[in-house]
Amino acid sequence: MLERAALAAGHPPAIVARAPRMPHRAPLVVIVAARARGRKIVSLFEQQLTAGCAVMAMQMAAVAQGFGGIWRSGWPMFDRSLHDALELARDDQIVGFLYLGTPASAPGEQSPPVEPEDFIRWL
Repeated sequence: MLERAALAAGHPPAIVARAPRMPHRAPLVVIVAARARGRKIVSLFEQQLTAGCAVMAMQMAAVAQGFGGIWRSGWPMFDRSLHDALELARDDQIVGFLYLGTPASAPGEQSPPVEPEDFIRWL
């Protein structure tokens, strides 16, 4: 499915070749999409934010259970041919791919934590 989407989008051969392996980065990949509903009370943007919050909640729940998780985006998130393959409507939007699995190392065995001053320029 991702290879066909990459081809249809005209991506370079390296991306097309890599596309079929993308879902194999973790044992479980959850694709989360905001399904657009009537927008009189809740705007489309708010619906997409809510779906994003659901991704974060699922990730945190998985981590609390001892699993590893990463929320990814990338070109497939915006590829309309992938949306079509997933039978999403025109106004529906993928908000992320949640990759879940068993961590390769236990917490604390990974690299040391990053200090805030390493990446915060101002608050």
